[in-house]
Amino acid sequence: MNDFVSLVSIGMAFFVVAVSPGPATISNATVAMSHGRKVSFIYGLGLSCGLVFWGGSLRVVWEQCFKVRSTS
Repeated sequence: MNDFVSLVSIGMAFFVVAVSPGPATISNATVAMSHGRKVSFIYGLGLSCGLVFWGGSLRVVWEQCFKVRSTS
């Protein structure tokens, strides 16, 4: 029973984190309300490009740091 309670509480914590909006979502909503949909769409594309850049950079660094080199 104790494992079930722990599992449910961890699941609820993950749910709260997944459902809550992040700062990028809130800033994009603010831009949309103050400047309109077109500007907000361009702002969202910029945020997406930034995420792709940082995700790609992290992948390159991760592969360089933890790459197992084959001897053959």
